[in-house]
Amino acid sequence: MAYGTGDIPFLRTSDFANWEIYHSPKQGISEDIYQAYAAGQDVRENDILLVRDGTYLVGSSCIITSQDVKSLYCGGLFKFRVQDDALDPFLLLGLLNSFIVKRQIRARQFTRDVIDTLGNRIEEVVLPIPKNAELRKAISDAVKNVVEKRVSARDTIAALAIAIAPDAEPVA
Repeated sequence: MAYGTGDIPFLRTSDFANWEIYHSPKQGISEDIYQAYAAGQDVRENDILLVRDGTYLVGSSCIITSQDVKSLYCGGLFKFRVQDDALDPFLLLGLLNSFIVKRQIRARQFTRDVIDTLGNRIEEVVLPIPKNAELRKAISDAVKNVVEKRVSARDTIAALAIAIAPDAEPVA
């Protein structure tokens, strides 16, 4: 009911693409709505969102960047926050998108009512964390590099759009 009341992103499963959130999520909410729910959702940079419900999108994931922190997310998602130095958030994102983890998620997906879901079966998924510290760091660095380049490209596109038509009003 709060869709379209403001410019603060309300993240839905359809707003995920290639480990990131679309630069212009489809639905926006007002500052009042955001303030009412922000503390309960506690979205922070480097949190990872993973789709729990939604047929073909189950298992899709993205990482929250500094540009995405001011947002709320829908109920069909899991939010993960790395709190242990043994696992880096970029390594976790890479592992969640590995073939072996995607296959485990797909195997644990089931239909509840009319929608596919992972439910709480995410707890059954085993992450293939490399034992070699150098390999863990290499994976993490590679994923982080990809994410940073995507954010930079998004910023460049936005700046170009403003430069081309500085007086135009942005379209969502």
